[in-house]
Amino acid sequence: MKETKFYNPYLYKSSVHIPNWLMEIPCHEISNSAKLIYGKLLLCCDSDGVSPYNIGATTLKQNLGMPQSMIELGLRELLVVNLIDIEDRGVIRTLNVEDLIPNTE
Repeated sequence: MKETKFYNPYLYKSSVHIPNWLMEIPCHEISNSAKLIYGKLLLCCDSDGVSPYNIGATTLKQNLGMPQSMIELGLRELLVVNLIDIEDRGVIRTLNVEDLIPNTE
């Protein structure tokens, strides 16, 4: 009998992880594309929420395989709900999202 090998994504540091609280928000409020973009941004940002290598829409397009228009729409969605901020130089910063995380107490 052949041994089954299981895949554990946590073994790979470069995996994109999307927070459960974000995944539970209905798609009519935040699209799945925006959620995927946010997950990629979290992977790329340091503990202060800043991308050390100036990630932008073009880089996200290449990394996620999405059309530029979908990336821009997703970034606008994330801006509207205050999950990101885009500085004048085009640097994307993830924001403190404690207010958006559902209280489980």
